[in-house]
Amino acid sequence: MKLVDRLVERGWVLRRPGRSGRSLALELTPHGERIRDEILAARAGAIDALLAPLTAEQRRQLESTLDVLLHAHATADRLRHMCRLCQRAACGDCPVAEGARAGPSDGKR
Repeated sequence: MKLVDRLVERGWVLRRPGRSGRSLALELTPHGERIRDEILAARAGAIDALLAPLTAEQRRQLESTLDVLLHAHATADRLRHMCRLCQRAACGDCPVAEGARAGPSDGKR
């Protein structure tokens, strides 16, 4: 909870009662939303810079290859960890979620 304490102290997160008496819900404040947006924009900029040398066709090939890899290595246990920083609205058909639903892979996908 020390991390949550620091986020609350910085004014980025509010603590709210959770669904049960034993749980806690966290909600981003407007300032926290701005920080999140800055982090996501910096990540997008870094990815764009990394991929800049690739042609449009090479990007499509890379995306297709990554979809196969993510799908093949996804499990229900890994789903939350693998997607924790995902921009779900940008994801569309998530290969990780699809792979987790499909179950263990034999590596031939």
